[in-house]
Amino acid sequence: MTEEKIFVWVGFFNDQRDFDQYIAQTPGLEPDKEVEDDEEAAMSLFCEDIDLPQYDEAFAKGIFLADQQELPKALAKLFHNPALRQTVDTVLHHPNRPPFNALLLINAHASTRYYRGGARPGAPIRFVGCFEDL
Repeated sequence: MTEEKIFVWVGFFNDQRDFDQYIAQTPGLEPDKEVEDDEEAAMSLFCEDIDLPQYDEAFAKGIFLADQQELPKALAKLFHNPALRQTVDTVLHHPNRPPFNALLLINAHASTRYYRGGARPGAPIRFVGCFEDL
């Protein structure tokens, strides 16, 4: 069995539309085109805020929560491993966690090999952590 790293962020958006625009692919970028190392174009506003120019969208997931009551269902949808789901849920319920209504994650792959997480100052998202799914 191999270990898989999962990078998780929470965010706060005005509504579903704002969230969708945040994670939408940048106009003009071709989905299958490799971004050159010296290119500055990020795949989305989300990518720009985390300073990760590209990733395979098949490894990314995001959910907007219209209500905090939706959190257990969203966690079940994002994390199939019950132990991992419980770990992330515990971290999300930390008393110092800022309010959030969106969850975003990227499963590790070649483009995130050296990525450590975080978000640019002023971004509508906050890094929750990197978790291992065994």
